[in-house]
Parts: sequence; structure tokens; C-alpha cells
Amino acid sequence: MRRCLAAVLLGVTGLFVAANYGRSVTAAPTTQPATVPATAPLSPAAMSAIAPTEAELTTALKAAWESPASGLNSAKTIEIKSIKISTVSRPWANPADVGSVGYQIWTARVHFLARTLYATRTVVFDYDYYFDLSVNTLGEWVVQTSSQAGSKRTALPDEPAIKK
Repeated sequence: MRRCLAAVLLGVTGLFVAANYGRSVTAAPTTQPATVPATAPLSPAAMSAIAPTEAELTTALKAAWESPASGLNSAKTIEIKSIKISTVSRPWANPADVGSVGYQIWTARVHFLARTLYATRTVVFDYDYYFDLSVNTLGEWVVQTSSQAGSKRTALPDEPAIKK
């Protein structure tokens, strides 16, 4: 009994090549052309080689810093004032970095206000932070605070409670 060890569909020609114990056997072309996407999706490692956009960074920051009120926890919001993303990346260096081996790490400086919404007041902090960015295995940009010197946090006067 013969067993097919490997099969490859070649491009749009529809030729089916089967390796049968080291021998190649070519079948007739199929009646339906193979569909090939115009642009294949990039792997997460390849995506990390391309600098994130401000929109991607904003989405990642909001996912990491914002949260709705739940139970005894207060809601948290951020208001981004400015973003500056580095023009060059560095390779992943150690397990403390966001990302993993083969990924590129981008640094961004972000100025934003973080608000914690309590029932009687809103606590506000002014952040001027450096973040490291990379792509996770799902292809989403993720952030973590950078170890780069220069990040600062300043407490601002409380604001009145936001009525819903």
C-alpha cells in the first residue's frame, strides 16, 4: 500500500504534487483555479519590524490603562496629549521585554492624563512616560512601561466627580 507523505498546492496553476516515498507524481490540473490572497497576512514577528502608527499605539494604551467601573473598582480613563514613536527599533533582548525572540521593540514617548473616577471626586495624574511596544502572537500591539530614564508622573488637583 502506498502512502502519500507530503502534498503541496502550487500557485494558481492548480497542479497537485505528491511526494510518494521520495518520487514525485504530477496529477492533471484541477478544474478550479487555486485562490491566492492578494496580500498574505504578515506574521507577528514580521509585523513587529514595521513601526506602529499612533492609532495602533493609542488602541494598545487604552486597552492597558482604561477600565470600566466594576464592583468596588473605579473606572479609569486616559486622555492622550502627544505621542512620539521612535524611528528605529531594537531587537528583542531579554525576557523582561514585551514580545519574544525575533521580534523588534519600538520605544514611544507618550504624554497623557490618567483619570480615576470615584463617586465624590476624580483623581488626575499627568504622565510623560516611555513605553516599549511589540506585537503579541495574535498580531496585536502591546505596551509596557520602558526602563528608559526620563519617565515622570505628576499629581494634578482633583476634579469634581463626573455625573453619569
